[in-house]
Amino acid sequence: MIKKNRLIFFVTPFLLLSLFYFSNKKSGLHNKFERFILSDSKIKSIDTIFSLPNEEVDEIKFVENTLWINKRFSIVNINKDGNQQICTVVSDGQQPIINFYIYGDSLYYYQAGKKEIKVYNLKLKEYVKDVKFDFFITYFSKMDGSKFMFQQSNTNGSDQLHFLDLANSNEKINSEIFVKSDGSGMRYSGSWNSSNDSKKSYFVPFYSDYFFGFDNSGNVIYKAKTIDGQKQNLKIIKENNRYYLSPTVSLLRLGTCTSGNDLFLSSFVREDRQTKRDFNENLTIDVYNLDNGRYKFSFYLPNFSNKRPDSFTISATSQKRILYALYNKTIVLYDISSIIKNEG
Repeated sequence: MIKKNRLIFFVTPFLLLSLFYFSNKKSGLHNKFERFILSDSKIKSIDTIFSLPNEEVDEIKFVENTLWINKRFSIVNINKDGNQQICTVVSDGQQPIINFYIYGDSLYYYQAGKKEIKVYNLKLKEYVKDVKFDFFITYFSKMDGSKFMFQQSNTNGSDQLHFLDLANSNEKINSEIFVKSDGSGMRYSGSWNSSNDSKKSYFVPFYSDYFFGFDNSGNVIYKAKTIDGQKQNLKIIKENNRYYLSPTVSLLRLGTCTSGNDLFLSSFVREDRQTKRDFNENLTIDVYNLDNGRYKFSFYLPNFSNKRPDSFTISATSQKRILYALYNKTIVLYDISSIIKNEG
């Protein structure tokens, strides 16, 4: 079922996004809008820095007081000393892990080009079951209980959005979100996030100026506009039976995460009032309210060794919020508690 037109997106999604990422850094996207950057937003790293082994690292997530790392072909967690604690190795070692979720004692993950989500019991340290589909999927979001949100990848390059409850076999297809036309799925490459209580899901496209909130039954709560408001023609080019985004299409954001009642979105679009130096030496993070998608404020996440972060995640306690930023193979910790506290 999988064809060449989707193969390039299945096998090398992170490579392609990285190429767009560095291209956009040079292109200097900017727009006229009003971004509220906190005056004390230039945060500094705290003492602990993790240096990871010589392996590819694609994504980090902080779940239930544990930092989890997608090393492309395995998932590990890291303790305060930087030591790996748990590792589940992908059985075939051929296809990379696209995304993963931790819920309770279970690790859910999806490999590129597969028709299943694998479930690994962290206590038993063994696979317990596979959630199988009759079609290929691209990204998914694990919600509470046995509920999932996921994207179906069609052979013509388009995507459909699904909600699935394994407990009662309830499946609902939402085809209004993703336009069904050749290559449209590539336009909707993005990031899925769940709220802390896993009762809601959020989808943030990387190439568009909006994002979606979904409730626990897969219904759309809202479609919200991003503050950077960079509209563009998401043109698809078909060449040698493969679909590509036009070179004129720019990557607008990459890293996203939720923490508390906030949605954190990176932005590669500079507001006219931001200095080029501040913009180039930091990653701009825009913060939105999870309940309604409204913009709240922005802050800077600094470069490390002249590199912008590839991914970030945030832990939340009653006293502190710690941001973990991934720079290639190094994870740097930042205390952003004062930023969140003084957001007004």
